[in-house]
Amino acid sequence: MQDIIVLSDQILVYVNSIVFWVCAIVFWAKSKKSELKSQKRFFIGISFFFIFWGIMRIMFIFSNYYYEIDLSLYSFYWKIASTIGIGGLLSILIVLEIYMVKSKFIFSIITFIGLLLAIILPINGTEISGARLATYIFLPTGALSILGLYIYLYIKLSGRARHETGIIAWGLTLIFLGYTLTIELIKHIFNTELISPIASVVMICGALLYTTMYYFKKA
Repeated sequence: MQDIIVLSDQILVYVNSIVFWVCAIVFWAKSKKSELKSQKRFFIGISFFFIFWGIMRIMFIFSNYYYEIDLSLYSFYWKIASTIGIGGLLSILIVLEIYMVKSKFIFSIITFIGLLLAIILPINGTEISGARLATYIFLPTGALSILGLYIYLYIKLSGRARHETGIIAWGLTLIFLGYTLTIELIKHIFNTELISPIASVVMICGALLYTTMYYFKKA
């Protein structure tokens, strides 16, 4: 039974990545159809987020494979996955703070600092220090910053635009919630192998909700 769960988890991670890349293509296509330069760049920023997070999911699979075989390779792939993940968050934050919310790049700067620390600092296996500690701090900080900006927009807007922004925020919430479920600490709390496949399903649902809403969203 456990082998089936592990296999289904790995399959769902790859499906998750493919869905993210399809979402990236949708946003890239939407940027090509947009007449305004600001909209083009905004959708390209979101497209890069999905590209990066699709890669991140695959890199974590590689990392987990080497967990009990070679800690140096485990750390190497874990670091790549984490830095790419933070980079994906930064790609959304930058376009949000340029084109949607004038917050003087406060959140982008904080996340960029986290990205630099995750790249520069060393990582020692599963020890919570260095790059791993930076990732544990700045990846959720970046995610919460993005959600915070969307919630701010939701409060400021009204009518149809507010409704659409609320659904978009829910989509992102599911993506970040799904990622949270992949963290080792959360797995230990729930103490079940089923949490990993569920995490991928939640992230897929969030990505589809977020992308579908933007696809049909009126400018």
